[in-house]
Amino acid sequence: VAALLGRAVQRGGGDASPAAAASLHSPSEEGSHVSGGGAATSRRTSRVRLQPRSSFTRLTHGGGDDVVPAPFRVHVGADLYPADMLFVDVGRVPNVAELNLAAAGVALCKDTHGIAAEATCQSSNRNVFVAGDVGGAPDSSVQLAQWQGYHAARNALLPGSSRATPDSVPRVVFTQPQIASVGMTHAAAVAKYGAERVRLVSKDNESLHAPCIEADMHGFVHLVAHKDGTLLGANIVGARAAELVSEVALALGVKAKLSDVALAPHAFPSHTWSLFQTTCAAAADGFVQHHSVGRLFNALYRGGAASAASASNVLQNVLRRNSGVMATPPPVSAYSSAQPTPTLSSSATATPVASERLSTSLSRIDDIDGKDAL
Repeated sequence: VAALLGRAVQRGGGDASPAAAASLHSPSEEGSHVSGGGAATSRRTSRVRLQPRSSFTRLTHGGGDDVVPAPFRVHVGADLYPADMLFVDVGRVPNVAELNLAAAGVALCKDTHGIAAEATCQSSNRNVFVAGDVGGAPDSSVQLAQWQGYHAARNALLPGSSRATPDSVPRVVFTQPQIASVGMTHAAAVAKYGAERVRLVSKDNESLHAPCIEADMHGFVHLVAHKDGTLLGANIVGARAAELVSEVALALGVKAKLSDVALAPHAFPSHTWSLFQTTCAAAADGFVQHHSVGRLFNALYRGGAASAASASNVLQNVLRRNSGVMATPPPVSAYSSAQPTPTLSSSATATPVASERLSTSLSRIDDIDGKDAL
């Protein structure tokens, strides 16, 4: 809220300095790319000065020795800010103190002072459901309240239950540029799955078409994915970050992979094309590194005897799984242009057709220059 008000004042010609900017990002975003690079980008482009992790110390009346007389003096640590108007963002506190909830068997959460609820939105009283700010969620927002409200109504009226987990609910700070995130941060994904099973795909706005066309190149797209390509989360900074993160939220809801987003047609040169560019690059990289055929293409592209031998091994593994053919890889020297086609030995279960297919494939590896082939 402080950032939004500061932005509004700045657009009106004023100079805004939100002092308590430590609350700009939700706890789940602290330490992430959004709270780091995003805040820095927002400070630079909107001319709204932020003091991250600052603390308000005291407020005094202006006047006296002030160079420019002002009604207020705001003291933030060792810094002094003269101000004509003071906005105080006190946050949200669930208004439940006078409801006598204990009489209804509804327990409160000691940390948030809101109503304690499960993922199904049920309170300790199974007939009382909770949605929105009354639950005291740290990432409280309109979209989270709507999401919880749907599940609360569904679970109250229909058999069975559904879980209102906030994993696919976007979090957006409407500064300029916008700062948006959804799902897991990279740090959270690494903590859950391990660094070797997590991919971070990044594109700066300077390399994306739509931001360049509009000369709005401050920002980035960071996508967090599992090693198998399943999307886990996103951190996005840009003029249309809220729209982009909404598409990622949909992808998270259906457990889509990077390749699924890349295969979906996107309008050029819309801002959603930025997601298309990012996921295309990620899908191609994953194909080359983790798919058998992709590794073969990569080996061919690099060219040379050693690469041809590597491609041969990959191809043999593919065919072995498909037809049971066992081929004895020849030495690397066998792949020079002066050498004949490699000799194959097949297992007793190999079929003549599969063996011939393998022989033909290896011959082509011997004759084709990798770069020309691709």
